[in-house]
Amino acid sequence: MTRSAAKIALLLVAPAVLALQAHAERLVPDWSVNPAEYTYDGAIIAAVYLDVQDVGDEGDLLAAFVGEECRGVITATQTPLSTYLFMLTVYGNSSSGDMLTFQYYDESTDLVYDVEDSVGFVPDMIIGLPHAPFVMHLVQSGDVDDGSFGQQTFPFAGVLSASPNPLVGEGRIAFRLPAPGLARLDVLDLRGRAVRTLANEWFAAGEHQTTWDGHEGSGRAASPGVYYLRLRRGSTQETFRIVRIN
Repeated sequence: MTRSAAKIALLLVAPAVLALQAHAERLVPDWSVNPAEYTYDGAIIAAVYLDVQDVGDEGDLLAAFVGEECRGVITATQTPLSTYLFMLTVYGNSSSGDMLTFQYYDESTDLVYDVEDSVGFVPDMIIGLPHAPFVMHLVQSGDVDDGSFGQQTFPFAGVLSASPNPLVGEGRIAFRLPAPGLARLDVLDLRGRAVRTLANEWFAAGEHQTTWDGHEGSGRAASPGVYYLRLRRGSTQETFRIVRIN
């Protein structure tokens, strides 16, 4: 092989070698479970939050544990509204007494996080529904070491937000407009139907606040579940996912 040919071959092979090295260095957790080893199972449909913002993406993992033993693991599932849920099957051999804890792997940062919430295992249990998932919260601080728990700030522009989230009773809705103009703020259900219009008027530039009392436009209390705030400004719009508890 000539020197020129060797250089060309090196240029072609080098990117693949670097990609393999990067993949090998990732800390993807080795979480696995064998359902055949267990007598009972149950289901948890979860949404994962950091503070008031839901998180998730393709490749992210949610796993359940009893002690250090993995009792279930699942990747994120994208919903029609481009959010993510975790349809987790959990396993056990005891009819009661096992306490499930959870860990979360974020593929984009290659970090593992602790989850604040825990669940007592009961055979055939079903916790959460697609329209009203069980809300889990990531621990927001900790050491960042190999295999340990970390801290992650997920990107959020801050144009639209709600507090508290999940919503119990009345919630405060905050939004920011970069310029004066007509803006409309709606509450949408999972089918995209506007169940309540919170604002539809001319606003000055800057920050604004309103509230949602959890009722539809008809005056009827909205059912518990997942909703979306939609802020329209001319040809642009922002959405923000909220969960109503009661």
